[in-house]
Amino acid sequence: MWYWLFINKANSFIVLSDEQLREEGRWILEDDGYELISDSFKSSKAAEDYAVQFLGAKKMKLKVHPFTLKKAKLFVDEQHRHHISPQGHKFSIC
Repeated sequence: MWYWLFINKANSFIVLSDEQLREEGRWILEDDGYELISDSFKSSKAAEDYAVQFLGAKKMKLKVHPFTLKKAKLFVDEQHRHHISPQGHKFSIC
């Protein structure tokens, strides 16, 4: 398995495995302002170490917040022009 390193203009980075990224994920990240630095790290730790030591980047921090379906639809409509809003859900998080 290989790991991909992406960095945005705010110098925050994200590391994703081949499984996490999938085919369309790369283009979505690039559309959102992320630049692909490398797609050939053998571990997540190696990619993170490279980003911190050589690029001076900070790891992107994600927080999970529960959302109602109504808020999830609004969020997708506003933030993800390349997706249609959800038609139903068991739960939504942002």
